[in-house]
Amino acid sequence: MESFWTSKESLHGLKHFVVVNKYKEKNEFFYEIVSVLDDSISLKISKIELQKSNKWDPGFIDYNQSNISSNDYKEFKLKYKKETISKILVKKTSPFYIS
Repeated sequence: MESFWTSKESLHGLKHFVVVNKYKEKNEFFYEIVSVLDDSISLKISKIELQKSNKWDPGFIDYNQSNISSNDYKEFKLKYKKETISKILVKKTSPFYIS
């Protein structure tokens, strides 16, 4: 399973994500992915959606266009500036786990 993914459309202004956790819920596998530039931008996505949809490409891809949408990112940061972002707990099986 690829650890690095590029979203074809920006999510809150960012496109490059890394898988930090994987787990199984009700016979389906899910991944928790986090922006490589801002850990406050994360999401839970099913393995099927990540691998089979046309919204994601494995690896870090440069589509010869901006890899960050500054306006979208700035808007997200201003909107959620006062809210607390939930922490990401990295499992021991994650390649990012440091004991």
